[in-house]
Amino acid sequence: MANALGPKVREAYALANKVHAGEKRRSGEPYITHPVAVARMLFEAGADADIVCAALLHDTLEGNGASEQIRAEIYRKFGGQVLYLVEALSKDIRLEDKIEQQAVYIEQIQRALQVDIFVFFIKIADITHNMSTIHGLRRKRKLQWLHELRGQYLPLFSEYLHRIPLAHRALYHQMMDQIERLLTAHDGSRTPAEHAMLPPTHD
Repeated sequence: MANALGPKVREAYALANKVHAGEKRRSGEPYITHPVAVARMLFEAGADADIVCAALLHDTLEGNGASEQIRAEIYRKFGGQVLYLVEALSKDIRLEDKIEQQAVYIEQIQRALQVDIFVFFIKIADITHNMSTIHGLRRKRKLQWLHELRGQYLPLFSEYLHRIPLAHRALYHQMMDQIERLLTAHDGSRTPAEHAMLPPTHD
């Protein structure tokens, strides 16, 4: 991937690897495996270097005491579009109330989709990879996460379908179909009571 897209992507990987050094996912894997997987999905779907760089860096500003320095480094090395995408995909962890934090984040994503539709593709790849590793979450958090996906993200993505360029509609449907398949697989592992707690999938 990096060899195909050149030094810019290699530099983005190096920065992401530095920022996430020592961090682990709940599965125990190094955290860097997540942004690499998200970036690889987009690369394989034909994304350009800027989108792949933003995917590699999409979690670098969250929970980091040096976020201002990282923000400046991203802008200096990768430019305004990459920084915009990374900022759009970063939650404001200063908000201690998780419900408020998520509501603000959804509004932020919604505004960003009006400016740069590639926010959608990075977020959907992010969700897809998270779903493929959701077994590492506690059951309560897993249900909460699926609730957010069905009740917030899927309706939002459906609402903005008309903004997806025609050249990217096939990719949109491909990625959404993949999420639907993953949701169906998780549906089979829920109890009836847990299933009833979740909102219906939006078409």
